[in-house]
Amino acid sequence: MIQSYRLSREIIILALAAAALAGAALFVGSATMHHGVSSAVHHAAPADHAPMMAGQGTITATKVSEEKLAHVPGKTVTVEIVEFPPGAIAAEHHHGGSVTAYILSGTLRSQLAGGPLIEYKPGESFFEPPGAIHVFAENPSATEPARFMAIHIADDGAQLTVYH
Repeated sequence: MIQSYRLSREIIILALAAAALAGAALFVGSATMHHGVSSAVHHAAPADHAPMMAGQGTITATKVSEEKLAHVPGKTVTVEIVEFPPGAIAAEHHHGGSVTAYILSGTLRSQLAGGPLIEYKPGESFFEPPGAIHVFAENPSATEPARFMAIHIADDGAQLTVYH
């Protein structure tokens, strides 16, 4: 008996985004090793997640998957669904590797150090390179949560988010 499966739009987008980031990690990893430079990232000591503040609740990050990249030794791709309740603000932080965020619902205002404050809506995405300081992230709505998918590519065992 043949079974057919319907994949939700979010799952399809997740798979495509993860594949794209894995390819980018392969490219960056090969370029780095080709020039004989180590791609190791220095990680800060584990930080408390208390700096994630919210107007009406707690910002949550739910891990969807975590897989070592066989074609990029020492790297792992991790996918999370992050939810900002209405009015939530995240404290300044950085990530242990590269991260792409894809907005699933609601609105997210975000600013990286040295860049402009940008408002993202569903279907839009942004990229944070390794070491980038995320100075500001908030859900500006007083009534609607904001959800996004975060796709991290980092060294195996890296702390994904470090708050300052």
